[in-house]
Amino acid sequence: MRRITRMLLCLPFITLLTGPLAVQSAWAKPAPWFVYQSKSTGHRICLQADPGKAWQLVSGPYRGPQCQQTVRR
Repeated sequence: MRRITRMLLCLPFITLLTGPLAVQSAWAKPAPWFVYQSKSTGHRICLQADPGKAWQLVSGPYRGPQCQQTVRR
């Protein structure tokens, strides 16, 4: 019983500490997309993360996974 009472007393403090983190993540923007080209085959792909050394960055950043709308800076 004491354990539950202690947890309930701590709840407002935990909420005060974690609340700003939740708000901050709500303001986060999605990662931009970039067009990469294979150095060996010339194939192009649209990704948010660098695919590795075998690929070369061609253009970007873009808003979505189809790499059509550029991101305003």
